[in-house]
Amino acid sequence: MYTIKFEAFVIADAFGENRRLHQVVSDITKDKKVLKKTLKEEEGYERPNDGAVVQVKHIGKLQDGTVFVKKGHDDEQPFEFKIDEEQVIDGLDKTVMNMKKGEVALVTIHPEYAFGSSGSTQELATVPANSNVYYEVELVSFVKDLNTLEKIEATGKKKEEGNVLFKADKYERASKRYEKFSVSFTVECSTVAR
Repeated sequence: MYTIKFEAFVIADAFGENRRLHQVVSDITKDKKVLKKTLKEEEGYERPNDGAVVQVKHIGKLQDGTVFVKKGHDDEQPFEFKIDEEQVIDGLDKTVMNMKKGEVALVTIHPEYAFGSSGSTQELATVPANSNVYYEVELVSFVKDLNTLEKIEATGKKKEEGNVLFKADKYERASKRYEKFSVSFTVECSTVAR
C-alpha cells in the first residue's frame, strides 16, 4: 500500500498539484507498475474492449513536469487510436481499457509499460531511458469492437434493408445496401476463416 500512496503523490507532483489524494488508486497491471487515480468519475459501467476505437485527450509529463506530449487540447481534436494495436504505449492502452466515457484520471507508468530502456523522442520533448511517465487522460468517447456474432448480425441486417428497398422499387439504394452486405460478409468470412 505504501508504494501506491508514494506513486500517487508523484503523480500529483508531476502535474503541479498540492491537494491531498484521498481517492482510490487502481493498480491496473496488478504489479504496481501502472497506477490510475480517478479525478472525475463517470456514471455507467461500459469500458472499451480489445479492438475498440477510442478518442482521448491526454498530456504526458516526466517526473520534473516537462511535457513530452499533449493531444486533444487547445481546440485540437481528441487523439484517436485502436486498443491493443500498439499505437500507444502499453501502459496507456491498459489504462484506457479500464476507464469509462468522460472519466479523467492521473496515471503513473513504469518504464516497462512505457518507453523502456531506450527512451523515446516525442513531439515536445525526449523521454529519457528508464523513466516513469505520468499522464492526465480523459476518455472522450469509444466505439466497441463487435464480436463475430454481432458482426454477422449487422451484416444480415444490411441484407434485409436491401430487400426492403428492392421491394419498394428503390433499386439504387437497395444496390448500395447489398454492396455493403457483400463487403461486410466477405470481410467477416475471411476473418472467421483465419
